[in-house]
Amino acid sequence: MEPRFKEWDNDLKLEYKQLLMLEKNLVDKDLFDLLPNPDDDSQDFLSRVVLKRINVLKLPLKFNFLSLHFLSDMTQNAGRIVVALIDLLNKFELTPDSEPRKIMLKDVEGLYQGRNYSDEYFVYKANEIKKGNVNWSWVY
Repeated sequence: MEPRFKEWDNDLKLEYKQLLMLEKNLVDKDLFDLLPNPDDDSQDFLSRVVLKRINVLKLPLKFNFLSLHFLSDMTQNAGRIVVALIDLLNKFELTPDSEPRKIMLKDVEGLYQGRNYSDEYFVYKANEIKKGNVNWSWVY
């Protein structure tokens, strides 16, 4: 099996740094709760996939528009973004009864320590989720 993770490319690293500065300014101005609307057609497809799952399945996560945009750019397809969503739920040991956790950019970056799953490992992880071998697999 190829390595579990592959490094981000330079464009994604730069985008993360720029968004992190913007997010810090928003948090400083107490504007974190500028939340994306799942029914807003201006949202990219992957962001809408996440927001619909959070709303319909009542998942205990809350993204600001920057962290959601970056998660979308980082994962780049619907399968990967749902796996990342499940990984976030498990990373923070959330339960269906948990209070919604605010997901910041550092949480998205910290999910895989500035890397992404390799293609081969992603297929393995997705298969484990489909088999129900992972907490929150019903989200997939």
